[in-house]
Amino acid sequence: MNKREEVTLKMMDLRRIAIASDHYVELKSKFVMMRDKRRAETKAGIENPVHGIALIGSSGSGKTTAVEQLIANYQNEDIALRTRDIVSFRTPSPATLKMVGHMLLHELGYPLMKGESSGLI
Repeated sequence: MNKREEVTLKMMDLRRIAIASDHYVELKSKFVMMRDKRRAETKAGIENPVHGIALIGSSGSGKTTAVEQLIANYQNEDIALRTRDIVSFRTPSPATLKMVGHMLLHELGYPLMKGESSGLI
């Protein structure tokens, strides 16, 4: 293996490591609180509007890494509970409200026809 390949492999290894910054700790805390609240409401038969978290930041700031790490931490728990409490999707920038709504409904399994009006979404 040449030096360039070694450096490339090392960089790939380093990119897999996520360091818990203060922002990540805050995101994780809000995420866990919202998830636990939603599970408790569902168990009690309470129907409240669903809330979510949107991450906005510049390219390369760690948004995708943070979400992937959160999901990885709780994915096994969801599989054991046979639930799907987490939905994650990416939208291209700039994203319109209609585009985000369309992508969310698609991820949740709701069929939409092309050209659906934003009122339906």
